[in-house]
Amino acid sequence: MAEFQRITKVNVQEDVKFGQFANAFRVVDEVGPDCFLDFMIYSADLQEATVVSRVRVRREFLPNIRKTLSCAMDEFPAEDPEDSAEAPKAVLVRKSGETVH
Repeated sequence: MAEFQRITKVNVQEDVKFGQFANAFRVVDEVGPDCFLDFMIYSADLQEATVVSRVRVRREFLPNIRKTLSCAMDEFPAEDPEDSAEAPKAVLVRKSGETVH
């Protein structure tokens, strides 16, 4: 397949012009073909994260998103290896789409 460049005009609305600060994100499963990407501000001192933006994407796009982000992303493993073993294997989601913590 031949490679080609596509030029697309991108409009940025005034209310998002300067963006939101985020230092963490998570993937939240949704029923059907979509999932949410939550961009968050994480505080290690408070052991708390606040969602600043939520984007709905097709689950099939996640591998490409991960590949693209991995070029600029640092992952911070748990300080104690036992903590990472306790991480849930699946995310529980309410019908409203909010995660169950």
